[in-house]
Amino acid sequence: MAARGRPARFARHGVVAAAEAVVRAEGIAALSMRRVARELGSSPMALYRHVAGRDELLGLLLDHVARDLRRPEPSDDPRRTITRIATITHDWLVNNPWAIDVLPAHRMGWSVAWIVEDTVSAFLSAGLRPAAAARAYEVVWQHLVGEVTTRHSRQAAPPSDRPPAPGHCAAHPTLIALADDIAIARAHDQYLHGLSALLDGLMPRP
Repeated sequence: MAARGRPARFARHGVVAAAEAVVRAEGIAALSMRRVARELGSSPMALYRHVAGRDELLGLLLDHVARDLRRPEPSDDPRRTITRIATITHDWLVNNPWAIDVLPAHRMGWSVAWIVEDTVSAFLSAGLRPAAAARAYEVVWQHLVGEVTTRHSRQAAPPSDRPPAPGHCAAHPTLIALADDIAIARAHDQYLHGLSALLDGLMPRP
């Protein structure tokens, strides 16, 4: 029997939408039931009619944004399959960097489990043994997360234009000589270049 009383002014999808607005504006650390309630102009207790707590809310939020993560069509070329999956996931995380902190707890949720499934399957199809395929997936995943994290840290704190002190020039001659080249490299998308180099080492040689 439905509980009596004043009906809720929002449904579960409204709670998830408010949580997404908080995360995009203030970051994942700001997400709490109290903060989402304030976003909705309600009390925290009203949210518990729809969501058990912050952990469930994070899972629902991840499922919500994962709808934009399109599973690619399979390919007969394992390397091409891995590159497609990694590129799609990379672009998705660039737009949802907060998900990096949520995925360790929810990665095996059905909304994103295909990333692991299809990547490991592709490594197996390439000839790797199961343990090696699992390790290869983790290497690809860590490269992806590292690149996205570095990208956003640079956006949040752009490099200083202050020239190096004379002592630094003497102590780091290679760094000073290649400073412009390093800056140019950082300005370009290096993800696919790094992924290709990783796959060269991870994939079995014909």
